[in-house]
Amino acid sequence: MADAEEEEITHPAQFWEGKPEKMITLRLVMEKSLTQAELTEYDALEEDAALERVRRLKSIHLHWLGLSEINGLEPFEQAEVLYLQANRLRRIENLDWLPRLQFLALQCNRIAVVENLTELRQLQFLDLSRNQIADFDARELPRSIDTLNLLGNACVAVEGYREKLVAHLPNLAQLDDDAVADSPSHEVVTEPLEGPAPGGLGAYWMRKDLHAGVTADMKDLIEAYSIEALSTSEFSQKVADATARSRARREATPLPAPMASNSD
Repeated sequence: MADAEEEEITHPAQFWEGKPEKMITLRLVMEKSLTQAELTEYDALEEDAALERVRRLKSIHLHWLGLSEINGLEPFEQAEVLYLQANRLRRIENLDWLPRLQFLALQCNRIAVVENLTELRQLQFLDLSRNQIADFDARELPRSIDTLNLLGNACVAVEGYREKLVAHLPNLAQLDDDAVADSPSHEVVTEPLEGPAPGGLGAYWMRKDLHAGVTADMKDLIEAYSIEALSTSEFSQKVADATARSRARREATPLPAPMASNSD
């Protein structure tokens, strides 16, 4: 009998089908978000100092882990950057613990509804591409957003898609693959938090002052994300690797020959 044809991998969430669910824990966040040297230093801290290190974490990396829920982020109230792409998330939830969040990557999940984002009043960069969003209420998006990606969702083909986003988001400078033309009605909208103002992403895309006031780290973050994450090169490489492994297994394990019947 011929080999059954293997299912083609077309979406990162397919990598996690049939695998045990993984939950977000404090340890997982620190292991994925710190360098090895930083993690070694963290492990040597006393309890109070370790908790303070957790609280001060700015960038959380939880992509390509097969996560099915967003939870357990309560200790990370100072976080400004959150990577959650290429998991199997179905809902946007439990992010109001991160009031300083500016950068949120949620592409390549199973999200169908845009929700639970309005408390993120400093959010400026949102990637929801390659999810399952058929339509959405623009009022569910923070008005502070200046960079938004929804490519790969059915909603981009809905009549009035671009117009309703431009009308609702006064700072919007980049929508999907296109720059948003300058508009006199676009006034910069942010809702400051108490305490020192965080170094934001907005200046990077500001139409009249493109690169002013951006730290080198934040500029590098946006440029690297634009080159790698938005082009889904990581996914493409994983698909290529998976295909090569599958082919190698088939070639290394040929079908057994038919059994010969025993004759006396």
